[in-house]
Amino acid sequence: MTFMLLLLACTDRPIDLKARDGLDDPDDTLPTSIESQPCSACGGDCVLETLTYRAAYHVTGGVDYADPPPAGGPHDPCWATFGVHDEPIPDENWVHNLEHGAIVVLQDPDECEVDCTAGVESLETFVADNPWALSTTHEALEVPFAALAWGFRMSMGCADLEAVTSFYDTHFDNGPESVLAGPPATCR
Repeated sequence: MTFMLLLLACTDRPIDLKARDGLDDPDDTLPTSIESQPCSACGGDCVLETLTYRAAYHVTGGVDYADPPPAGGPHDPCWATFGVHDEPIPDENWVHNLEHGAIVVLQDPDECEVDCTAGVESLETFVADNPWALSTTHEALEVPFAALAWGFRMSMGCADLEAVTSFYDTHFDNGPESVLAGPPATCR
């Protein structure tokens, strides 16, 4: 059943999860499971989480994610453009990028204990050099940096380029849909 839900993710047909799960009001933005493990990036100031979501489908308007930053769940029908963004991109747009196997790099320099300008620039260069990645600021981060893929979230206390590169190599194009599908024509 989960495989079928993922195939229907990029349709405008609603999925009746209440009937399937017997729940009165499921919160599809909340992961149904989270497995956390420490990672070695940033001298151990790193956590890698594997997240499972009940479903993925299109919604119009904003989405209030219960566990930010999201690594899956309902999302906007339109993707964000790939590359480095100077202005914050709404979560619901880049979550669609994740569904198609993209990697999203988030940063909140206000969370840095020291000046992290060089780290931000390093990760932005990485994103600019990888056509299926995007970078944006995210005020809900509780750490300075995060890398996300569909179902995976790596939170880091520093800009560890080696860890982000490894994360990209491991998770790129492993979403429920391929990055080669492209956004709907109505989003261009």
